[in-house]
Amino acid sequence: ERTGSTLKTISLKECSKISDPGLLHIAQGAPQLRTLTLTGCFLITHQGLLNLANNCKHLTTLDLSECIYLTDKAVKGIIKTIPSLSILNLRDCNRVAWNFELEEGVLYNNMKCICLSKTSITDLSIAFISKPFPELSILDVSWCDALTDVALKFIGARLLKLQSLNLWGLFSITNDGLEWVLRRCTSITSLAIADCERLTDELILSTITFLPKLKKMNLWGCSKIS
Repeated sequence: ERTGSTLKTISLKECSKISDPGLLHIAQGAPQLRTLTLTGCFLITHQGLLNLANNCKHLTTLDLSECIYLTDKAVKGIIKTIPSLSILNLRDCNRVAWNFELEEGVLYNNMKCICLSKTSITDLSIAFISKPFPELSILDVSWCDALTDVALKFIGARLLKLQSLNLWGLFSITNDGLEWVLRRCTSITSLAIADCERLTDELILSTITFLPKLKKMNLWGCSKIS
């Protein structure tokens, strides 16, 4: 888009030589930035992202996928410093475990989409994630194979406005855990449960019963569903 202080969108995807000083220069030159893609910029550290957050207070979309050295410290700082953030992509940030809790009672109602695919989150992480984002409509935790039915209990209890849920590759979840979500998150229109090997035919009936708005469902590799 336009340059200078009016710049709203920047993509630096696979610009692997971008580091913290370069990111700071960009942030200082584009304080009105709304969308930033940093996919594969693996030299960026938590300090670089905190500098970004302090300079770009209007960010709504931040793609940090494949920034492999990012940790929880960076994620927490970004969320606390940029309350306008609506979409956060942390796919393949395998050092991110979301082992932290945000301030008790503070809600981040602008957050609508979080992707944590192939990160190191656990059931406890989902407990922390599900509390401050009541307006979350898209959650991707695919291939986070430490997650169990316990995580689904937290999702079903707190993320009642979900419309898209990606559970691809969660080998440990069962019909009981997923049904807990389906009974409560009835606005879901897209459900990915591919390679969830413990799910059975009974789940299909539950899905039809509890998700009247469902438009898309991925069951690829669910070998017990006939």
